[in-house]
Amino acid sequence: LDDEVSRKKLIEYIENVFEHELEYNEYQLALVQLLTTLTKMIYGYGRSVADVFGHSDLLRDLFDLNSKEEIIEFFDQIIRQLISFFEEQHLSNTDNLTANMIEIIEQEFESDLTLEYCASKVNFHPSYVSRVFKKDTGISFSQYLADYRLKMAEKWLIETDMKISEIAERFKYNSPAAFIRYFKKRKGMTPGQFRNL
Repeated sequence: LDDEVSRKKLIEYIENVFEHELEYNEYQLALVQLLTTLTKMIYGYGRSVADVFGHSDLLRDLFDLNSKEEIIEFFDQIIRQLISFFEEQHLSNTDNLTANMIEIIEQEFESDLTLEYCASKVNFHPSYVSRVFKKDTGISFSQYLADYRLKMAEKWLIETDMKISEIAERFKYNSPAAFIRYFKKRKGMTPGQFRNL
C-alpha cells in the first residue's frame, strides 16, 4: 500500500464526482458510498470504526465539510489510518501464522499433513504460508514436519516399547523398511540401534 498512489486515486475519484452536475444529496450519496466501502473492510478483522479512528461519527464529520479540498483531506486521513491499520493487522497475522502452523504440525503430525491442508486451516494461500514459514523458522514446512516426526520417533523409541513397525505405521510409511531407511539416513543408525543406545 502506498500513500501517494492512494492519494492520487482519491483525488481522481473526488474530481470525477464533482465534475458531474449532481443534486446535493447525490454528492452526499457518492461520498457516503466511498466512506462505507473504505470502512467496511475493518469489520472483516473483527474491529469497529471506533477502534481504528477513535470515534464512530465519521458520517457527521463528513457532512460538516464545506469544500472539495476539505473532503479530499478528510478521505486522505481516513485512507492513511486504514493503511496503517492494515499493515499492523498483516504483521500480527504473520506472527500468528507460523505459530498456528507449528500447532497444527504438533497436533496432527501422524496424519497425511500437507502444506495446502495447513494453509487452508489458517486461511492463507499455500505459497504465502510457505514463504512466511520459511522466513520465520529458517526451514521449509516439509523439512520442519519431517524433523518434528523424527523427534517424536526418537521420543517413542526411548520412552515406549512400541514396535518399529507400529511407529512406521503411525507415520504413514509404506513399510517399516522405508521408515528404517529414512531414520538411518537422518541419524546415522537404525531405529533399533538408537533404541539400544
